[in-house]
Amino acid sequence: MLKKRDEYHGQIDELLTQAREYIAQGRLRDGYECMDKSLALDFDHPRVMSGLKYINFWQERIRSTISHNESMEQAEMFLQHWRDFTQFIADFPRDEQFIQSFRHLVFSRVYSLFEKVPDAAEDPDIKMWLGIACKGLGNYEEAQEHLGQALSIAQPRARLLSELADVFVLVGEEQKAKVLLREAFFVDPQDIDIFSFESEFFIRLCTQVLETGVNMEEAREWIPVYGSIWGILNVKRELRALEYGKLRQKIFAFEQEIRDENKVSLVKPRLLNYYFWLIDHLVMNREDQRKIDEILLKIRSISPEVYKLYTN
Repeated sequence: MLKKRDEYHGQIDELLTQAREYIAQGRLRDGYECMDKSLALDFDHPRVMSGLKYINFWQERIRSTISHNESMEQAEMFLQHWRDFTQFIADFPRDEQFIQSFRHLVFSRVYSLFEKVPDAAEDPDIKMWLGIACKGLGNYEEAQEHLGQALSIAQPRARLLSELADVFVLVGEEQKAKVLLREAFFVDPQDIDIFSFESEFFIRLCTQVLETGVNMEEAREWIPVYGSIWGILNVKRELRALEYGKLRQKIFAFEQEIRDENKVSLVKPRLLNYYFWLIDHLVMNREDQRKIDEILLKIRSISPEVYKLYTN
């Protein structure tokens, strides 16, 4: 009986390998047939059950997505489905090999679809999406190339900076990554897709912030605050004169907005991050300590907890 079971498991392993290859190629029907044959050999095999759950998640979504004519619309739908999938698989044991097959299916499709967009080489947003697709496929050098080109022909939007930062971590350039991620959250926290991060370094930071009890929208604002306090986003730079002037204007505006109870949950962490940047600028320029103390008092007035963590 044991010999028979081992024989079945050998057949199942072969069928699962074939199923993963079919899935990576986008042949979900063939992959499903392999899974169905596996199920007939062992109806409660854990990897077979995981694979079937994954296929059932994707089949209708892929049919629905490819029914749309526009390449960009299809690509954006695939990316949204991938985000949904990463949350879906969090509810039961993961099968990394099947996940990688679906990853290859999704991001190779996304790359192909964005590549078809007219004038893609001149469009910084398309270059960014091509970089994201390459990152999803594990082609980090090509991802870095696309994202770097996007940055060279466009204003540095937060999503672009954060994606390039993530790639820098994945290729071992952590210091560059810290600079860019801190910059991204300074530009616009709400433009950043934290579910898009692939590096354990950034995933861990986002997870730790979410574990403080804030929601997703609030987490984007708190990540740079806790990142600074915890010594993670600790690579700093001096502000240029124009940036310094704009920062003071933003601080003034947010100091008014924080009085609105409906906005305070998002305004408070954004204002704290701005205060951190201002203090860094004052320290780097060796300004009078009284100016720094004035900002520290403002931090204490809106968040005694953050003040305590920041000054200890």
